[in-house]
This record gives sequence, C-alpha cells and structure tokens, in this order.
Amino acid sequence: MSDKNSSGPKQIALVYLVVGSAWIVLSDRIMDILSLSQPQISFYQSVKGVGFMAVTSVIIYYMTTIWFGRIMALKCEAEFSGRFASLLGSINAIVARAPGEKELVSQCVTAILDSGEFPKAWIGLCPENDESKITIVARKGFTEGYLPDFFTIESAVEEAGVALSQAAVKTRAPAFSRDNDSLPPMDPNGPDNLSVVAVPLQNDGQVMGVLVIYCYRKEAFGRAEMEFLEELSSNLAYGVAAIRAREAKKRAVEELATALAQKRTVLDNAVVGVSFIVDRKLIWANQKCKELFGYSGEEMVDGFSTSLSYTSEEDFQKTGEAISRSFAQGKPYLVETPMRRRDGSFFTCRLFGKPVDYADPSKGAIWVLEDVTDRKKAQDELLENKEKYRTLIDMIPHGIVESGLDGSITFANKAFVDLLGAPREKVVGSKVWDIYGDKTERNANRVFHEMLILQRPLPSRYDIKINRQDRPPKNAQVDWCYRKDKDGQVAGIISVITDVTERKAAETMAWENEERFRQLSGASFEGILVHDNGTILMANETLALMAGYRIEETIGKNVLDFVAPESRAAVSAQIRERLDTPYEITILRKGGGTFLAEVTSRNVMWEGKPARVAAIRDISERKKGDEERARLAKGIEQSAEMVVITDETGVILYVNPAFERVTGFSKDEAMGKKPSIVKSGLHDNSFYHNMWARLASANVWSGRIVNRRKNGDLFEVDSTISPTLGADGNVINYVAVQRDITREAMLTRAREYFTSITSHEMRTPLAKLELARILLRKAAEGEEEGKFAQTMDVLEESFHNFHRIVSMTELISKLIVGGLEPARNPVYLYSAAQSCVESAEDMSRMEKRNVIIKASLENLPAETMIYGDMEMMRMAIMEIISNAIKYTPDGKNIYITGRVLPRLAILDIKDEGLGISRERLEHVFEPYFALEDPLRHSTGMYKYKGGGIGLGLTVARMIMERLGGRLSISSSGEHRGTQVTLMFPLNA
Repeated sequence: MSDKNSSGPKQIALVYLVVGSAWIVLSDRIMDILSLSQPQISFYQSVKGVGFMAVTSVIIYYMTTIWFGRIMALKCEAEFSGRFASLLGSINAIVARAPGEKELVSQCVTAILDSGEFPKAWIGLCPENDESKITIVARKGFTEGYLPDFFTIESAVEEAGVALSQAAVKTRAPAFSRDNDSLPPMDPNGPDNLSVVAVPLQNDGQVMGVLVIYCYRKEAFGRAEMEFLEELSSNLAYGVAAIRAREAKKRAVEELATALAQKRTVLDNAVVGVSFIVDRKLIWANQKCKELFGYSGEEMVDGFSTSLSYTSEEDFQKTGEAISRSFAQGKPYLVETPMRRRDGSFFTCRLFGKPVDYADPSKGAIWVLEDVTDRKKAQDELLENKEKYRTLIDMIPHGIVESGLDGSITFANKAFVDLLGAPREKVVGSKVWDIYGDKTERNANRVFHEMLILQRPLPSRYDIKINRQDRPPKNAQVDWCYRKDKDGQVAGIISVITDVTERKAAETMAWENEERFRQLSGASFEGILVHDNGTILMANETLALMAGYRIEETIGKNVLDFVAPESRAAVSAQIRERLDTPYEITILRKGGGTFLAEVTSRNVMWEGKPARVAAIRDISERKKGDEERARLAKGIEQSAEMVVITDETGVILYVNPAFERVTGFSKDEAMGKKPSIVKSGLHDNSFYHNMWARLASANVWSGRIVNRRKNGDLFEVDSTISPTLGADGNVINYVAVQRDITREAMLTRAREYFTSITSHEMRTPLAKLELARILLRKAAEGEEEGKFAQTMDVLEESFHNFHRIVSMTELISKLIVGGLEPARNPVYLYSAAQSCVESAEDMSRMEKRNVIIKASLENLPAETMIYGDMEMMRMAIMEIISNAIKYTPDGKNIYITGRVLPRLAILDIKDEGLGISRERLEHVFEPYFALEDPLRHSTGMYKYKGGGIGLGLTVARMIMERLGGRLSISSSGEHRGTQVTLMFPLNA
C-alpha cells in the first residue's frame, strides 16, 4: 500500500518550510542586533519577503501533496480490498472443493502468490492433537533447500519465517518481522529488504498449523492487511479441520466396516440371533436370527417389518410401547414372549434390546434373540412340579411349616393357614415364636436356639399353644426335623403341626433322612399315591401300611390290583373321566381282608407329564359310626316316644312318626311351625317363661306338659328338652323327647289318691294309739316304773317310726308324681349348712354319741345363694349327716366342706365310718334299703348302726333332683368310710 521513494520530496519541502519560517521570525531581531543601515534594512526586508513567499509556497505545496497522497492512498486501499476480497473468495472456493489437506494448502499457497500481493509464502501443518510439531506441506517462491521440511516449535533455526512461525504457534497470535535486511537470501537474485508475517491457523482454540507470507514492501502488513490475513487463516484452518474430520470419519467408517466384516463372520456363527433395527424395521440380521424365524437371507432383508414376527398386531403395538418406556428410562429392554415364525408356528423368544444412543433411540437398537422354548418348558415343568408338591402338601390335613435359621416362616400349607385363621401372605415371613402362646415363647426360643445354633438332638415331640387371629388359641403338637441344604448343612426346620385340642393323642411321623417331598407326604395320616392312567408312580408309607404292602411292592403296579372287584368299575370311571369328586371304594389288604376308603383325586403334572394324585383315607371306623348313627336315626323314626328338633328360635326342623301318631299333625304340617301348635292353654305364661329361661341358659329342662291334639283332645307328656351347643358354645338346636303319659298320669293320680286316703286312714288309728299311750303312762305312775317305762319307750319309738314311715311315704309319693313343687325362694347355702351341722351336733349329743364333726365351710362364701325350698334343702342335708353319724363309730371324724365352682355350689360330707361294698353301693338309693337289719339294731336316727326305715338317701336324692341339683355317693369299700357330694345349681 506505500511506495518505496515517495517520502523524499516531502522531506525537502519540510526543510524549506522550517528554514523559511525561522528566517521570517528572526529577521527583524537579527537586523536590530546588527544595527544595519537603511539600504541594508531594505535588502533584508526584501529577503524577508522572499522568505515569506517561499514559506507560503512550501505550505501550499505540502498541503497539496498531503491531500493528493491521501486520495491516492484511498484509491490504493480500495484496490487492496478488492484484491484481498478476491483472494478470500478463491481461498473459500478451495476450502469447499479440496479433496485433502495437502491439496488444500497447496492450492491456497498458489492462490496467495497469484494475487500479486506477495512473492513468497508457505504453509506448515501440525499433526492432530500435537501443536509442537510443524511439517511444511506447501511452499512457493523459494529456492531448493531454503526451508526445512520439518521442525518443532523449540528448534533452533535462523530463517525468519520459521522463527516467526514458532512464536506464532506459542503465542497463538501473528508474529512480524518488517524491513529485515539480514535475512538469508531466498534466491540469488532476490532483494535484500524483506518483511515476514506468521499467522497461526486456529479452529475452535486448537492450532492446526501456520501460514507464513514474505513481502518486499516496507511497512508491509498493516492493520487492514492483517485483518484479511487473519480471516484467510481462519477459513484455511476451518478447511483443514473439516478435511481432517471428514478423513477421520472416513477412516472410522472404514474401520467400522472392516470390524463389522470381521464381526459379521462371528455374529453369523453366533448361537443366538443378533439384529440391528431402526424404527422397528430390520436393517441387518445374522444367520441365526433368520433361522429362528424361518426366513432365508434373501427374504429377511433391509426394511423387513418386525410386526410379522409378533403373535398379533395388538401384541406388536403393546411391545413397542413397552420398549419406548424402557429406553426413555435409560434401561435396556428384556422380555420373554411368544414370537411367530414364517410358517405360523410360535416359539418362546428371549428378547434383549439396547439402543445405540439412549438420548436418541431413533438411531436404532441392537437386539439379541434367543429361542428359550425348551428352557421355558423346563421352567414350566418345574413350576408344575412345585405346584404338584404344593397340592400334595395342601391336601395333608396337618399343618406343614418350613422356617429358616432365624425362625422366619418361609412356607406354610393350607391346613396351617386355616388353623391360624390368617392370610398366607401374613403367615409367611412371621417368626414361629410369634405364633406360639405366651407361656411357651421362652421354651420355643430355647428349643430353636438348641436346634439351630447348638444343633443338639431334636425333641421328637413338643406341645405348644397356637395364637390365632381373632379366635381362641389352640393346643397343638409339633414334630420337628432339620432341613439341610445340598452341602448337608442345616438350613432350617420343617415342622408338622397337629391340632390336639379335641384329640390329645397323635401318631408320630417318620422324618429321617428322606427327601423333602417324601418327608412331607410320609407325615400325612392319609394315604397318597400318584398314578398315570392307573400305573402307580409314587405311594407314601401311610398308604402302604394301610394295605399291608411295602412301598416298592406298589410302584409300577396297576391301582386296580389293590381294589376289590366290586369297586373296580367306579375307579376305572374316575380315572377315565378324570373326575375330582370324592368317592368310596373297598381296598384289598395284603394277605386277605379289606377296608373301606374314601378317595379324593386331582389332576397334576408329574415329571412333566399329566398324572393323578389321590388322597386315600381309611373310613372303616367312620362307616361304623355312620351305621350307628343310621341305626340311631332309624330308632328315632321307629321310637314310641315323640322326638322334636327345633332351631335356636324354636322353629320345628324335624318330627318323628310318633309325633304324627300322637298329635295328629303330619310332618309337613309341623315343619316350619313352632311347638305352640299343640299348646293346650292349661299352663300359664310363667310356666313357659321358666322353661325357656332354663333352656336359654343351656340347661336341660324336664317336666310334664298337657298338650292338645289336632282333633282337640288333651294329652299329657313327660318331656325332656335338651339344648344342642355349637363349637362356639351357643345354642344351635333344641331336642325334645316326649312320652305320652296320659294313661300313666291317670293311674298315678289314682295311686296318689289311694296313698293320701291310706295315709289319712292310718293317721286316725295312730292318733288313737297315741292317746292310749298317754293314758297308759299316766295310769302306770307309781307301779313298776322301770319295767313299765322301758316298755313305754319302745312303744313311743315305734309310734315315732310309724309316724316317719307315713310322712316319708307321703313325701315320696308327692315327689314321684310331681304333686310337690318346691318353693323357689333365695336360700343362703352357708347358713343352711351351718344350721344343719349345729342341729346334728346337738342331736348326736342327746343320743350320747362321741362322733366329731369337723365343718370347714370357709371356701363357701356366706353370700352364696341358691333358689329352692329351705325346709326340703335342710331335710336332704340332715338325712346325709344323720347317716354319716349313724355309721361312724365313736371317736371317729366326719368332715364337712364347701366350695364353689363356676355354676355349682358343692357340699362334701365324708366320714370315717363302716363304708359300703361295691355290690351294695348300687342299691343305696332304693326305697327301704338298709345297711343293717333293723330288727337287730336300734332304729334311732343317730344311734350307732341304727337301721332306720331305709328312705333317707332316697328322699335326699329326689329332693336334690327336684331342686335341679345332683347327689352322688362313693366309698372305697367296707371300713374305709363314705363320701356324699351334694351339688346345688347356682342359676336354678
């Protein structure tokens, strides 16, 4: 942009301007100093004028030259911009079309020199990721050997361009060397003065190389030039980077192609299918993948739709949605699903897919496919076997529990879950001792510690209390055994739990050194066998014991070989129809004999094949019970006594034929009605209220009722109504047994009438005899008093006994026929018993007896109250105490104790007397029975061995029964004393 000789005229003009200006300013001062004459002054002023004109001319010239130079500079700058814009365009065109970086830089150097601005230039490039090394790739305008082919940024070189390029790379900024005369000559004819600039080629902060340009113009590489050169170097660097990226990609593609070619051979020989799928379209698949779906290489080509491999379009869509969700979550997709082959058949495929880029799954995904049909079948068979074992174990009526080393339950069968009354998922995972009752928790922990930690010998049997959800606890018996792993190490415990709440005895089960299924099936109290169309595959020990065979004698045999001929048709039908309804058959025992069995069968998978499992229960004893119940039912049907069964509300559920015969109502007429259909109306409401109150408290009611037949006739029945209680203790039925006593009642009333008349008639002469006795005693005063008094004593005692016989006979008659209903008044039992004891002690002393009565009534609270007749109650107690005194020798003891049970008050009267033999104990309640001959012993109530009249125990027992209580008597034999127990109902 500047000319080499343009500054000379400007310098001369500047000298003229300075000298002229100095002359004009200093001329007057000089004239004053020199003191010149007028001619001289005129001369000097002429010279001053010439100087002024010269300065003005110089100023005009200088200004003209500056403005002209400026105009020329602008023109040059416009021409420069045009040339550089053309150069940039050429460079950009080269960048766009150059096939490689060598061609790029070579053409760029040529374009730079062809622009005419610069005579020489070269471009050096750095290897990728290494800025310390520079290789001169293209050069132009230099003699041979002037520049090195290769140098580093630390190399020691004298050439200005190389040195500047090292500085430019280090500083990442252009480096200059202007107007340098000491540069080595680039060619023999080249000028000496030279300017050089080195511009780094940078792209995204990385130095790609360096552009070095030489110029003969002084003051070259001004601001404008540098802006163009920096833009040119930037474009050039971009081009190099682009070519390198393109070449790197090409190399990567070639390497990938080579790798794929190498791997394709491996993938084609892979045992699993491999495919590449984009947008659910097949791009590539290996040979195994094609074979899986039944296609040849030509049929399963690029663009093949994967929807053809799914079972349905709906399955295709759902799987696609699942794949998208999985990839969106940054997870590979894995599933085992049915897939369709070309021929329409299906196979189970394990499908694993992973996208090339999780950020953009649309780029495609690699899929690995494996035919797992056989493995799936094996897994299904394993599950079926597991279900088979579970079915077998669930059929066992005993609880089966498996627990780990920490006591956690890992398995529980249906029987155990039902026993607890809790869901299976709640049972599994809980601790075994959480299920045991509080009283046994410590023992349970101790047992588990000894078994699992110390591995001491197992207890063969252990009693526990089972906690149940929202139910009363159950007593249970547990049999234990170790569960060992494949290495023989203890891994837990298998427990068999038997409910012994109602059945205390339980059979022991063999649990030693057998595989788990054999242990569990052998623990069952039912026979279990598995068969295939009748051929026995497995039988447990219980079944073998039932039939008397060894297990090995049954395997492989036909089940019909063990079935009685009359049952074979039923068994064959069950096997043929594969029914699961329970049925009964007769089974043959080895060596002869049969037993009746109930069979329940289910279909299972056994070793991958369909089979039948049967649970066999010996019901011989149950059948006997059924037959007994059938006989009982038949007896009820044919009974002469009426039987009526109602529900808890009194609605009739059953009547026997005797009811139909006596009442005139048919079964259909009575069913669904209440017993009030035969109500006579002769009993008041209080009668029925008392009866139902007793029944509602779960007590038996007995009494006589007058009912009315369908035709209106009255009839009288002796009725006993018993409540039937359910498992929860609540009444579920009432059973009434009634005997028609209409004729018997008439005879009884006639007998009562006869007894009352007889008693009355006997009392009349007795009164007269009594009067005669009184008169005789008065008349005998003063005569032989001793002998006469003795005779009178015998006579008086005979009168007393005769009076007791009449009174007792009348009382017994009333108690038997029901004419005497005891009062229902509250009675404090303690006071009544204490009064009887005191009265007996007084009467005993009057008889000069020395029997010691020891009454211990502290366990009978004073507030103990019963309802009944006070006098009848005292009579019963006094009769028992008098008997105890009568048959206890002097000096011996009588013990009277009291106690209270939940629903009874008890009086025990025990003596140290003569006792009663077993043979005679059976007759003590018979009227007029006496242990001693009344003709040989005294008949006094308290005299030793006084025979009495033989009605005391009879009357006492009848009174207790009339009060709703009971009386029992026991003795260990003669001379071992006797004990009588009186039981009074507290809620009577």
